[in-house]
Amino acid sequence: MQSWVGLVKFALKSAEVSKVVERSSEILFMFQTTFGGWWGFVGEAYATFDFRRPWVRGRRRR
Repeated sequence: MQSWVGLVKFALKSAEVSKVVERSSEILFMFQTTFGGWWGFVGEAYATFDFRRPWVRGRRRR
C-alpha cells in the first residue's frame, strides 16, 4: 500500500516537473522572441543605472 502511494506521488511529481520544464521552455522562447530586441536596451540601462549610482553618491559626499 505504501509503495503504491509512493509510486503515485512519484508519478505526480514527474508530471509536475515535466509541466514546469515545458512551461519554462515556452516562457524562455516567448521571452527570446518578444523581448529579444529589448534585451540589449534593458541590459544597457541596467548597467548605466548600476554605474551611475555610486558616481552620484561619490559626488554628493564631496
